[in-house]
Amino acid sequence: MAEKGLRRMKRTELIEIIYALKSDEERIRKEKDELWDQLHQRNIKIEEAGSIAEASLNINEVFVSAQAAADDYLNSVKAVNAEQEAYIQSVKENAEQEAMQIILQARQKAEVIEAQAKQKKEEIEEECKLMKEQATKEIEGQWDDYRRKIIEVLDWHKELSKEALNEAGESEAG
Repeated sequence: MAEKGLRRMKRTELIEIIYALKSDEERIRKEKDELWDQLHQRNIKIEEAGSIAEASLNINEVFVSAQAAADDYLNSVKAVNAEQEAYIQSVKENAEQEAMQIILQARQKAEVIEAQAKQKKEEIEEECKLMKEQATKEIEGQWDDYRRKIIEVLDWHKELSKEALNEAGESEAG
């Protein structure tokens, strides 16, 4: 399989390939065991036939074909493993790059939000300062009004007191 093809495969597809290779490996092992059994049976036949030379040639052919099949399988497994490792490494590197981009974007957004919050805080503080000054002026104005009214009431009270004293003095004199 081409490296590009493996890179485009999903993890499940790669696992299915590994599973298929493992199944092939087990099948080859079974075939090997069967070949060993056949070899054992041939040995018995050879012993019965008495031809040791033929038996060794047959065994040698079986071993050669079994070794060739095992070598082919191991080479295919190694090739698939190497491709999968390269693909996994590529995916890992891509994921790390994406994660770094996401973190960078999040930091930039956080800085913008922080700057906006700081600006809003300053605006609110300025508004509060103005409201405080306005409230202080209003309170001082109200206190001035209350003082004037109290003075007016006291002045009026003094006048009433003087009038009452004058009337009392006149009624005693009379």
